[in-house]
Amino acid sequence: MSYVAEPRRGGVDRGPEDRRSEDQGQDDERRRQSLAIDISLGIAIGAVIGIMMDNLALGMGVGIAIGVALGALGGRRDGR
Repeated sequence: MSYVAEPRRGGVDRGPEDRRSEDQGQDDERRRQSLAIDISLGIAIGAVIGIMMDNLALGMGVGIAIGVALGALGGRRDGR
């Protein structure tokens, strides 16, 4: 009895190279989304700090720095 691979979605069996590049694309997109979320949270935290300091622009600048730092630490932890 011989084994015949079933075609994947759409009737096309993609090779391992296509799957790898597809996975890489998804990882890149997740990384971008994660950094955007970290920066957004940093800006929100910075806005609160800025309101308390009575200097919103400075607080948001600090928030962006916090968000980028969190994103970089998260990427390093995930091995990216």
